[in-house]
Amino acid sequence: MTLNKEIEGKFNNKFNNPFHGEMEVLKMTQRSRGFRSKTRYKLKKTLRAGRSNPITKKIQTFQEEDLVHIIIDPSVHKGQPHPRFHGKTGKIADKRGQAYIVAINDGNKAKKLIIRPEHLKIQE
Repeated sequence: MTLNKEIEGKFNNKFNNPFHGEMEVLKMTQRSRGFRSKTRYKLKKTLRAGRSNPITKKIQTFQEEDLVHIIIDPSVHKGQPHPRFHGKTGKIADKRGQAYIVAINDGNKAKKLIIRPEHLKIQE
């Protein structure tokens, strides 16, 4: 019988094993990477007086071919695009329900995003 077999035989359950608690600490857990990970500064709102969500942002309308900036409002979760598109400029392609379909170029690839008007700002 080898030494490992003898040790396994002696410490076959957690009550006999003096190293039981230490072994659990050594297990590595996988890091969580949610939808809003690494956005501490990007999705931060500045403190200001007045309403945090003005109704005018929600009821603004756009026409097709309008150029819009994607500025994510972190307090509104519905219709929010992925944070990597924050600050990009795109063209309104279509309307779908309350949201708009915005065509952008992500590098060399053309993409269409479905975004609610709270997260859009018309280019002047």
